[in-house]
Amino acid sequence: MQDILRAIPDKATVTLEQLDGRLTLKAGKSRFNLQTLPAEDFPLLSVA
Repeated sequence: MQDILRAIPDKATVTLEQLDGRLTLKAGKSRFNLQTLPAEDFPLLSVA
């Protein structure tokens, strides 16, 4: 996602939508569909 955001013009409006394990990033005429993982798949981190 970082590479996608770097390539988008500075003034572009970016929207993110999450549905059924997919994240859709829209900016101008561009649209990207990214596969995501559930939060439960990641370990909890303790804050010290």
